Amino acid sequence: MKQSGTTQIRCKLVLFLVLLSFEAMAQNEQEKPLRQFLFPNFAEGIIQTKSGSTLDFILNYNMVEQDMISQQTNVYRVVKNIDDIDTILLQNRKFVPFEKVFYEVLVKGHVPFFLQNKSLMTSAGNSVGYGLRSQSVGPTDMKRFEMGSDVVSIDLPSDVIINSASVNWVKKNNEMEKFNNARQLIKIFPEYEKEIKEYIVKYKPDFKLRDDIIKLGIYCNGLIK
Repeated sequence: MKQSGTTQIRCKLVLFLVLLSFEAMAQNEQEKPLRQFLFPNFAEGIIQTKSGSTLDFILNYNMVEQDMISQQTNVYRVVKNIDDIDTILLQNRKFVPFEKVFYEVLVKGHVPFFLQNKSLMTSAGNSVGYGLRSQSVGPTDMKRFEMGSDVVSIDLPSDVIINSASVNWVKKNNEMEKFNNARQLIKIFPEYEKEIKEYIVKYKPDFKLRDDIIKLGIYCNGLIK
């Protein structure tokens, strides 16, 4: 009897360790960073269409492909029908379609500021196939809004390198102008050259930091009477 009890204890201990191991593996899998995506995890987002309807989806933004991706039962699809979308709200940020990609709205005002969240992917080896569309597993139609019939993989080859290539944009006189440094920004606002130079000398904004561009955008809008 004593030996049987000891065996049961050992079995329970082994079972506990196995379950603990599976739980740790699952947790690590969930926490695995999505390097090509803007956010570390997919999250609930709201798609506002130009017709006035709102749709709820699990979303994330692929900065390499510059596609908004939806997650539906572990299947990942490209958000299509961009021309029908007015705004996407995701992770307390606002995104608007521009041509075939999405720009993040940083500052509203007389001259809105935007961020094109973009990354470049290079491979140290000869990995191929990332971003290729696989066969459809069936169309998705939710409230007459097509998310896209193409299925994409979010797995990256192990030897790829992701580098940021984001671009700042400002809309002035209905024209989109890009800037990534002080000289380019001043060229967009030559009438405020003195003020912008003084701001840059005083605050030393980093043109690669989103928060710094937001502050700069607020300042530039404040200059316009």
